[in-house]
Amino acid sequence: MDTDNIFKSPFARCSVFLTAYCRLKMFEILLNKIGLENIVHINTDGAVTLIDPTKILTFSDNIGDFKIKNHGTCH
Repeated sequence: MDTDNIFKSPFARCSVFLTAYCRLKMFEILLNKIGLENIVHINTDGAVTLIDPTKILTFSDNIGDFKIKNHGTCH
């Protein structure tokens, strides 16, 4: 084991940047397709909107696509 290197691989350093990039892309898609006025809040990996996103965005179980965990009405 290399005691001078705290990471097991060089990819460990880029994971935080990849996560941040994906969150930025999610925000851009929501902003452009849903609109800022219809976004209630965005958390780490999801969003609450005032309109039904299933009529605007494509959802699936494929990697990289939007998924629905909970679906309902926002009061």
